[in-house]
Amino acid sequence: THGCRGASTYAAEILVRGKVAKESLNAKIIGLVTRADQISLRVPVMFGPPAFVLGGTADHATLWLPRDERVLTARADEILEALTGLRLGPRALLAVLDGCVAQADAITASARYGPLGAITTDDGRMFLEQRDGRWRLTRGLTAGLIVEYSDIQGDWPRALRITTETGHTPAVSLSMTIDQIDVNLPHEAKDFVVNVPPR
Repeated sequence: THGCRGASTYAAEILVRGKVAKESLNAKIIGLVTRADQISLRVPVMFGPPAFVLGGTADHATLWLPRDERVLTARADEILEALTGLRLGPRALLAVLDGCVAQADAITASARYGPLGAITTDDGRMFLEQRDGRWRLTRGLTAGLIVEYSDIQGDWPRALRITTETGHTPAVSLSMTIDQIDVNLPHEAKDFVVNVPPR
C-alpha cells in the first residue's frame, strides 16, 4: 500500500454506472479529493451548465444544482450519500479511489492464507494477492462497503466495483472506470469553493 498511502491529492475523471437502491446512476464525474478532507466534484453535460457542482470540506460542503437553481450546504459525506449512496467523506473517498480502501495507516492485524494476504486497520480490512512479482491490494471492506479492484496500472486502480455489505441500506452496486489520474499536484483553496452566481 506504499503507493496509495503517499497520495495527498487525487484528481481524476470517473465514469460511474450502477444502482443505488432501485435508482440507476450513470454519470461522468470530474473529481478532486485530498487527505486534508477537501473535495471538488462536478458532473459536466454536453450542453449547458453542469448537472451538479460539489465543493468544500468534510464538515462544510456546498452542493449547487444549477439546472434546478438549488443550493444545499451540509457535511460532505451526507451530500455524497444522497447523490451516490456512499457515505464517504473526502479523505475516505480518496482512500477508496487510490486503492488503499481505508484511511487508517496503522495495521492492527495481519494474516496469510496461501497466496492471499489480509491486513486490518481501525477502519477496514484489506485483502492482497501476488501479481507481477509484488503484492497487490485487490479488495477490501470499509464503512459497510465491499470494494473490488479489477484493473491496476502502476500504483493506481483504473476500475473498481463498490457494493454494500448485507444488511446495509441503501443497497449500492456501482462500477467505476477511472481515467486522467493526477496525484499530488498542487491545488489552491479556491479549487474547493463553489461559486454560485447571484440570482
